[in-house]
Amino acid sequence: MFMELMITEHFTDGEGNTQLYVARENIMPGYCGWPLIKDAPFKHSFDRLIMAFHGAGLIGKWTYDILERARLDSREKQARKMEEEEKQQDTKPVGEQGSGRIMALTIVHMQGPLFLLLLGLLLSVLTFILEMLGTWCLRCREEAPPTSTSP
Repeated sequence: MFMELMITEHFTDGEGNTQLYVARENIMPGYCGWPLIKDAPFKHSFDRLIMAFHGAGLIGKWTYDILERARLDSREKQARKMEEEEKQQDTKPVGEQGSGRIMALTIVHMQGPLFLLLLGLLLSVLTFILEMLGTWCLRCREEAPPTSTSP
């Protein structure tokens, strides 16, 4: 229940959705207990009360109420935070205003890196062609018969 409360308070968005999965039923049975004196005469009364609370659904109801209150508080806190961010954006000069939200990159955003990639590929192909021409020219010189320049 504590983990579900922490998820509700810290990882729930304004619409009440979360990216985390919370098990809908108990994975491990939870036991409750009271530190009592050994062989206390009122132990049976506590056992009966605990079973009555559990059987009547009061423990589940209290858990639901606490989590619902935490959800509402979380939504209010996020709404206040968004209002403050909007006020801060309104007070900023026009050039400094940003959306403050993460945007997906589009092809327009990636034009620079794509042009650099194409330039690099073109440069590497040009370098490869020049190396092949240089190697071919060296082979031609080695295979050509020596020319004699005697008068």
